[in-house]
Amino acid sequence: MKQEPNSIPFHLVSGVKSRKELCREYGMSESTFYRRLKKHNLQLSSGLLLPKDYMIVYETLGLPTAPPPYSGKDMERRQDNRTKNW
Repeated sequence: MKQEPNSIPFHLVSGVKSRKELCREYGMSESTFYRRLKKHNLQLSSGLLLPKDYMIVYETLGLPTAPPPYSGKDMERRQDNRTKNW
Protein backbone atom coordinates (compact mmCIF):
# COMPACT_ATOMS: atom_id res chain seq x y z
CA MET A 1 0.00 0.00 0.00
CA LYS A 2 1.78 3.12 -1.21
CA GLN A 3 1.31 6.27 0.86
CA GLU A 4 1.92 9.75 -0.42
CA PRO A 5 4.70 11.38 1.66
CA ASN A 6 2.44 14.32 2.55
CA SER A 7 -0.36 12.03 3.79
CA ILE A 8 1.65 10.66 6.72
CA PRO A 9 0.73 12.44 9.96
CA PHE A 10 3.46 14.62 11.41
CA HIS A 11 3.50 12.84 14.79
CA LEU A 12 4.62 9.63 13.04
CA VAL A 13 7.64 11.26 11.38
CA SER A 14 9.78 12.36 14.28
CA GLY A 15 13.51 11.64 14.25
CA VAL A 16 14.95 8.21 14.89
CA LYS A 17 12.84 5.40 16.36
CA SER A 18 13.46 2.02 17.88
CA ARG A 19 11.66 -1.13 16.79
CA LYS A 20 9.81 -1.08 20.11
CA GLU A 21 8.42 2.35 19.30
CA LEU A 22 7.14 1.07 15.96
CA CYS A 23 5.54 -1.91 17.71
CA ARG A 24 3.78 0.46 20.12
CA GLU A 25 2.54 2.58 17.21
CA TYR A 26 1.00 -0.49 15.59
CA GLY A 27 -0.32 -1.78 18.92
CA MET A 28 1.33 -5.19 18.56
CA SER A 29 3.98 -7.23 20.30
CA GLU A 30 7.53 -7.34 19.01
CA SER A 31 7.18 -10.95 17.90
CA THR A 32 4.05 -10.16 15.87
CA PHE A 33 5.78 -7.12 14.37
CA TYR A 34 8.78 -9.23 13.30
CA ARG A 35 6.46 -11.87 11.80
CA ARG A 36 4.76 -9.19 9.71
CA LEU A 37 8.12 -7.87 8.53
CA LYS A 38 9.22 -11.39 7.63
CA LYS A 39 5.96 -12.06 5.79
CA HIS A 40 6.67 -9.04 3.55
CA ASN A 41 10.40 -9.91 3.22
CA LEU A 42 11.27 -6.62 4.86
CA GLN A 43 14.65 -6.38 6.58
CA LEU A 44 15.49 -3.31 8.61
CA SER A 45 18.98 -2.01 9.31
CA SER A 46 20.41 -2.67 12.75
CA GLY A 47 20.24 -0.04 15.47
CA LEU A 48 17.86 2.90 15.58
CA LEU A 49 15.70 3.46 12.53
CA LEU A 50 15.89 6.65 10.51
CA PRO A 51 12.76 8.15 8.95
CA LYS A 52 13.65 6.60 5.58
CA ASP A 53 13.67 3.17 7.25
CA TYR A 54 10.37 3.38 9.08
CA MET A 55 8.70 5.10 6.12
CA ILE A 56 9.30 1.82 4.25
CA VAL A 57 7.49 0.01 7.09
CA TYR A 58 4.58 2.48 6.87
CA GLU A 59 4.39 2.00 3.10
CA THR A 60 4.46 -1.79 3.44
CA LEU A 61 2.23 -2.36 6.48
CA GLY A 62 0.10 0.77 6.13
CA LEU A 63 -0.16 3.57 8.65
CA PRO A 64 -0.55 2.52 12.29
CA THR A 65 -4.07 2.87 13.65
CA ALA A 66 -3.10 2.75 17.33
CA PRO A 67 -3.23 6.14 19.05
CA PRO A 68 0.12 7.93 19.39
CA PRO A 69 1.99 7.13 22.61
CA TYR A 70 1.41 9.35 25.64
CA SER A 71 3.66 12.34 25.97
CA GLY A 72 5.61 12.87 29.18
CA LYS A 73 3.08 15.43 30.45
CA ASP A 74 0.18 13.04 29.87
CA MET A 75 1.98 10.34 31.84
CA GLU A 76 2.67 12.78 34.69
CA ARG A 77 -1.01 13.73 34.79
CA ARG A 78 -2.04 10.08 34.91
CA GLN A 79 0.43 9.41 37.75
CA ASP A 80 -0.89 12.44 39.69
CA ASN A 81 -4.47 11.20 39.31
CA ARG A 82 -3.52 7.76 40.61
CA THR A 83 -1.85 9.12 43.73
CA LYS A 84 -4.80 11.42 44.48
CA ASN A 85 -7.14 8.44 44.65
CA TRP A 86 -5.13 6.78 47.45
